[in-house]
Amino acid sequence: MPSPFLNKVSDYEKSSSQSIKYVLSVLIILVT
Repeated sequence: MPSPFLNKVSDYEKSSSQSIKYVLSVLIILVT
């Protein structure tokens, strides 16, 4: 993958880290 793409992904993860954590926690609760 090109570096710009990785940079965009990292920025997206940083900006939505809280949302990702929330979604992951909800998924874990639903799975378990």
